[in-house]
Amino acid sequence: HIKLTLEQKWRTIFIMYGLGYGSAEEREAMKNRLEEEDTTDIKRRFLTRIDAMTASQERRLEMWDEFVNKGHEKNLDTMENSFIGFNSRFVSSEMRQEFVDRYFEDVVKVMKNTTVDYMADFFKKLEP
Repeated sequence: HIKLTLEQKWRTIFIMYGLGYGSAEEREAMKNRLEEEDTTDIKRRFLTRIDAMTASQERRLEMWDEFVNKGHEKNLDTMENSFIGFNSRFVSSEMRQEFVDRYFEDVVKVMKNTTVDYMADFFKKLEP
């Protein structure tokens, strides 16, 4: 009998959201059950990733502004997980395309105005 770790369970739900696997209600029910089971930081990380990955284009614009202008003021782990979801391979290329130019326009600003650790995550996890 094999038992999945919390990380594996969350990764599975993340992938299901990314692929649109199952109905929205089924995904939500599975996520809610796991939220009740998990009392660790893994839950927060994956909920942040799912939120960023499934954000509307309007919300993504708001998130980008936060990444560039205020992200360095927030918890680095939270921002890193936002970056992972935001730039996930599961986000359509059409949705990500708008941020290619923004990345190159804003990367120098981020370099000048943030910490080394924040810049490293921004650079690596949001690169087109």
